[in-house]
Amino acid sequence: MGAVRRPKLPPPRRTSSANFSDGWRVYSPVVYRYMADPYVEAFFRDGSLRLTTFLQFKSHADEQRQDVDEGSMRVVMTDPESNRIHAIYELSTGENAYVLCTTLWHNEQLMKDFQSDAYIRIHDPAEFGRRVAAHIPGFVEGGEGPCMYHRHRFIESNLSEADRGSVDKDAPSIAAALDAMGHYPLFLKHRSYSHQAEYRLVWTTDAPLKAAHLDIKVPEARDLCSRPGVFEFDDAVFNPPATR
Repeated sequence: MGAVRRPKLPPPRRTSSANFSDGWRVYSPVVYRYMADPYVEAFFRDGSLRLTTFLQFKSHADEQRQDVDEGSMRVVMTDPESNRIHAIYELSTGENAYVLCTTLWHNEQLMKDFQSDAYIRIHDPAEFGRRVAAHIPGFVEGGEGPCMYHRHRFIESNLSEADRGSVDKDAPSIAAALDAMGHYPLFLKHRSYSHQAEYRLVWTTDAPLKAAHLDIKVPEARDLCSRPGVFEFDDAVFNPPATR
C-alpha cells in the first residue's frame, strides 16, 4: 500500500497588512511557532492554543525563553546645551498583554534550541492575530512585528529649553518622549537573542493579568496555518494551509 498523498492545492492567501493610496503595500511574512508535536496536533484538531505573558518570560526556566527584562526599558532625557543626562525614567509595560512568539527562521537547530520537534506555520499572521483576538477576555488592541535587538534597553531624547530643571513626567518634552514609546518596549530584546529572529504577536487587555498563560481554542485560525512536513526550500511550502 503506497504512502498517502495530500492533494495539490493553490498557493495560500497572502494578505497585505497595509495598503497605501500610492500603491505601496506592506506584506506580513510567513512565520513559525515551534512547539512539541502533541500541541501542534491539538491546534490542528480543535484550534487549541496557549498564549503566554511577559511575567512568564521573566521567570521561565528555559534560558532560550527567559528574559528578566522583557517589557521594560529606560528613557534617558539629555540636556542638549550641556550634553549631560538630565533624568532617567524606567518604563515597564506588558502587565496586561498576552503574547505569541514566533520566528522568521525555518531552522532545525533553532527548533531544537526551543526543545521542540514540530511547528505551526502561520501564513497570514495579521489575520491570525485578529481571529485570536476574538477569544481574549477584555481585549483592547493588538499588534505584530519583528523584535528589535539592542545592546542596551534605553533610548535618548532631548529635554526642551522650557523643561530644563524639571523632572516632572508631565513636563511637555518628557511626557512626549514617554508617550512616543507606546508598545515599543514589548518588541525590544537584548541582542544576545538576535539569533531567534523573533516575530511577535501581542494582544493587550483592559486589566493586569493574574495567570501566567491563557489557553483558548481558535478553530477558525487553522485554515491560516500549515503543519510540518516540508522545509523552506521545498516548493511544497507554497501549498496552502490545510487541516486534517
